[in-house]
Amino acid sequence: MCAVIPKPNCLDYSLAKNFRPISLLECLGKLLEKVVAKLIYRDLNHFPLVPSTQFRGCNASSTLDAGLTLLHNIQSVHQAGLKCGLLLFDIQGFFDNINRNRLVQVFVNLGFTPELVNWCRSFLTDRTVRLKFNSKSLDPIETEVGTSQGLPVSPVLSIIYTMPLLHQMRSWTNASLGMYIDNGAIFTCGKDWDEVADTLHKGYSKCIDWLTHAGLKAELDKTKLIFFKKRRDNSTPPQHINLPLPDNLTHY
Repeated sequence: MCAVIPKPNCLDYSLAKNFRPISLLECLGKLLEKVVAKLIYRDLNHFPLVPSTQFRGCNASSTLDAGLTLLHNIQSVHQAGLKCGLLLFDIQGFFDNINRNRLVQVFVNLGFTPELVNWCRSFLTDRTVRLKFNSKSLDPIETEVGTSQGLPVSPVLSIIYTMPLLHQMRSWTNASLGMYIDNGAIFTCGKDWDEVADTLHKGYSKCIDWLTHAGLKAELDKTKLIFFKKRRDNSTPPQHINLPLPDNLTHY
């Protein structure tokens, strides 16, 4: 059962994206999921599986750590006499569009025990969902993708799903990618604003390519561009940059 709850402060509730489906299962099932999630988190923290740039996947890591990391990076870049910028993006419908077969394969590639791999495969197989709007319930619907937002095990499964993207980022030059589950932040630096903007474009393009192959996409409305200037810097950062989209290019 999924209760469909409207997101607060949205202008148009005729759009499906302005509602959040919350999974409501029996308490015993949720307790089992919490146990499995604890086991997965134990392995993620014991072995170097989660890159430090995933701020939701490690113990004692939070949005505060993400903010402090960004502040440290900005100050370090400015002290080096360079310029820097930040591109924020959000994965659209992340929990509901995770490819289950791909997720299981990532589990296998990371070397989890066969027991956890088999549990994950069984958990994601033959799932149905029944949506509930207020007091009205719809007929059950078979689902082929997704982990259902609101499940105790969903956050850790989603973290594992995006691990390959964060590992791929290690080959970037003058750029880094930080994530908090489905929210991404591309930070770049360079000698001038054109170099910063070009590096942001390249980093975003690589993220879009990975998301496309993983069956996901970024949400256009939540993409934000920020440039950071030193107080006495008289240069003017770009007013927009070209970002790749599935069908065309747009400005930000």
